[in-house]
Amino acid sequence: MMTTDAIHFDETPDRLRVSWDNRRTRSFMFWFLVLFWIIWAPMTCGATAMIFRSDSPVFFMVWSVFGWVLTIGIPAKVFQSCRNEWIELDAQVISWGGKGLLAAKKESLPLSRVAELGFGHYSEPVDEETIATLSIFEPPVDLGRLRHRPRHLLGYWLPEREKKVIFERIRDFVSRREIELKTTYYPRYNGMLE
Repeated sequence: MMTTDAIHFDETPDRLRVSWDNRRTRSFMFWFLVLFWIIWAPMTCGATAMIFRSDSPVFFMVWSVFGWVLTIGIPAKVFQSCRNEWIELDAQVISWGGKGLLAAKKESLPLSRVAELGFGHYSEPVDEETIATLSIFEPPVDLGRLRHRPRHLLGYWLPEREKKVIFERIRDFVSRREIELKTTYYPRYNGMLE
């Protein structure tokens, strides 16, 4: 078993398990949401009070509807960061899950249903991600004129450097064990055409 600061790697000849504690890997997104909520919640309380004090309360009613959704939703999202998560990979299956407050249940996919494991700033024709993600992509599904590519985000709360460490370790394991799993690094698009 190998451990970096907050990430634990447990490797056997036929299995790799990566686990981490999100409380030890606070990312920019965590602190952004906390600071945003500190400002947003009092403003929403004020907007709600103005419904009863204003001559034209329509604006404050609309604010309150969306405001309370975020006032409750942001803490729920932040509580999700207070959990342990893990990824497990062998020659047939990749699994992931978590333990703790609001943790997602275990999910598994046979490798035959996995198109690729990707890390980086994944981009589609219309936009590019602003933060690096670690994702499992399933094969594209045609929905008439639309084409949907099912995707599972892993380690959402991890900073980019930890996601990269996990990706490189999985990529190394897949290569050494000759597991049929495509791994792709998506570099950040800098807006320049080559």
